[in-house]
Amino acid sequence: MENFILYKEPQINNPYLIIGFKGWPDAGKVASGAINYLKNKLKAEKFAEIRAEEFYVFTSSRPLTNIKEGKVQELEFPSNQFFFWKNESSTPDLILLIGTEPDLKWNKYVKLLMEVIQKFMVKKIFTFGGVYANIPYSKEVITIVTNIKDLHLKEILRKYEMETGEYQGPAGIHTLLLTECTKKGIDILSLWGNAPSYIGGIWNLKVSYALLKKFLKILNLKVDLEDLKKKSEELNKQIDKIIEQKPELKEYVKKLEEEYELKRPPHQDELIKEIENFLKKHKN
Repeated sequence: MENFILYKEPQINNPYLIIGFKGWPDAGKVASGAINYLKNKLKAEKFAEIRAEEFYVFTSSRPLTNIKEGKVQELEFPSNQFFFWKNESSTPDLILLIGTEPDLKWNKYVKLLMEVIQKFMVKKIFTFGGVYANIPYSKEVITIVTNIKDLHLKEILRKYEMETGEYQGPAGIHTLLLTECTKKGIDILSLWGNAPSYIGGIWNLKVSYALLKKFLKILNLKVDLEDLKKKSEELNKQIDKIIEQKPELKEYVKKLEEEYELKRPPHQDELIKEIENFLKKHKN
């Protein structure tokens, strides 16, 4: 396959493919944070990657460099790396694709992904995404976009307490992949973590944690998320502190909670400004 580099043939059977992209569909770093955490937790092993040159504009998705004492130590291009995890206790085995949403040639990129899916006989696909929304940071909202049949979808929504996604606007590559999977008769579930729009610029650990909880429950996989939970709670405490110090913001957040329950999107300019100033001082 052109642009696909295979380093090692993984010993897996009928795996599920999990995809998380950096870039536009990664609000609050929800998707990239969740899939990287999962990769590290499972100690998944790298076995392949997609060459970057054909799919990126490097003046836009710039390579990252590390220079010390006047010498280049590292030059890292946008990557799309495949990792595998063998489930020794039951099924499924997993393939994780950790990448950056392509700038160019989406059709060719998705065609390549479909060839990879066919080669490794992928049984089902999950994609992770992050979207900014008018919700309080105290809420955990995970929405789903999928091609599975209505009766099965209703059961998933009921059993795992999720909502269907509602959106109109610029699309991510997830949508094209879903369309192609539908043509091929492959089930795909796209899980979207809804991040509060007034908390940006950092990894929203709380939303990644909520997304992973839903994902693992659907797959009936046991992975200890306690450390991620604790880190998310620490971040929430930091946000609580700054809100407590400003009575007008405290009142605003209270109103936001009330408006959310009534499904009314509020105005939030003041809170956005205060939270952004705080996060700039505490950026990772």
